[in-house]
Amino acid sequence: MLGLILIDFEFQGVLLLWDVSVVGWDVVYGEEFVPETYTVIVRKPRKIAASAQVEPIRNTYKASEPGKLVITIDNSLSKKKKTVVYRTKSTTTA
Repeated sequence: MLGLILIDFEFQGVLLLWDVSVVGWDVVYGEEFVPETYTVIVRKPRKIAASAQVEPIRNTYKASEPGKLVITIDNSLSKKKKTVVYRTKSTTTA
């Protein structure tokens, strides 16, 4: 099962901070920023084993133009459903 978290950047110069935690992990996790015409890979998709990840993943990105941040969580490696908890905070920068 593939899960997507979409976060809109409505203005340029916005700094976004996010924390993501998956109960049980054992997923493939990736992040990308998608403006109008292209894609910027923020973090390449990588497998996170259940035993390896205890802390939430925290990251930031400063948008140079409006677009969307797409966080991808692929749970096809496991038959169990996963619970995802995330939070975001945004600030404008000069």
